[in-house]
Amino acid sequence: MKQKGKKIKRYKGAFDTRGHRVRRVLTAIVVIALLFVGGYFIARPLLDAGAHLWYFGLGGADSSSQPQPSSSSPEAPQPTAAPTPTPTPAPQESGDWAIVTAPQMSTPEQAATTAQALAEKGVTHVVVQLKDSEGTVWYASAVESAARSLSETPIDAAAAAEAIRDAGMTPVAGVCAYRDPLAPYADKSMAVQYAGEEGVLWLDNSPANNGKPWLNPYSETARAYVQAIALETVELGFEQVLFTDMTLPDVRSTSSANFGNTTGLEPGALFTQTVEALQTALAEQNAVCWFAYPAASVSGEDLHLTGAPVSTFGMENLLVLLPDDAEDPAAVLHSCAGAAETVVFGMESGQTPADDLRAAAEEEGYQGAVIGE
Repeated sequence: MKQKGKKIKRYKGAFDTRGHRVRRVLTAIVVIALLFVGGYFIARPLLDAGAHLWYFGLGGADSSSQPQPSSSSPEAPQPTAAPTPTPTPAPQESGDWAIVTAPQMSTPEQAATTAQALAEKGVTHVVVQLKDSEGTVWYASAVESAARSLSETPIDAAAAAEAIRDAGMTPVAGVCAYRDPLAPYADKSMAVQYAGEEGVLWLDNSPANNGKPWLNPYSETARAYVQAIALETVELGFEQVLFTDMTLPDVRSTSSANFGNTTGLEPGALFTQTVEALQTALAEQNAVCWFAYPAASVSGEDLHLTGAPVSTFGMENLLVLLPDDAEDPAAVLHSCAGAAETVVFGMESGQTPADDLRAAAEEEGYQGAVIGE
């Protein structure tokens, strides 16, 4: 009997399970994804290069019309040059001076206007009269002896100094020293008194002729008062102080003036000591002293107000005041040249000196002139 051949049964399902099919599908997906990503990174530079060539090489779009980079692809910011600050003009050491009254600087706005106008004239130093020859103190002083001397309309002295400095000039406080008809009434010990009449204020003229009292240069209290005012102006921002009327009163018409205990000190020696004390006190505050005197007192031609030539007082900075009626003003300038380390000049009337006189002063080594308004 013929045997039938055996059929081989193939168990397809044993190897081709559902899980196996899933794995094959996932593997195919992964392979396709890898091919896609790889193609993307290979193709993108080529596309970018082509776009760049189109826009910039072929003129397809103007560079000014390019869109700004999106936040998804920030670029490093390009460094920009810092703006150059406008320099503040530095105060000059020499040049023209101007003297203004406190009311001309009555408000910060007016002070700025006045300062700017002077700067445009070439002025380098502006003197603001903060204690004038009437004894008035034009700012809110805290010095006790100034209580009766305060102006009813004080100015903001600090703002005035700042306005001058902002305009590129040097702020100078004007302090009238001993010609002061107000402070003697606050403290009579500071004043010149009548000889033989203790406590009675000496007047520089008769009451009918508007005679006024003076501070006593020999009084330690008076000297301390003047110095205190000067130092206070420095605290308010003034870099320099110009002292005027640092003299004796004119007693030639009367012999009744009593200066108290002078300890035998001659006026010239007294003023030499006073100048040294003021220069030292202000230098300690990084401030500069100036003194103004008539030319005749500087040269020694007339000594009745100072007792000795001003040129012997040892002052570092001097303002020489020329008489307007001088026959030979250039000769007067010559007689005062070298009286201090730094010398400027002005006219007693306050007018601007003539050009030829200014030229003569420059030749003599003067470092500036006071100009009028």
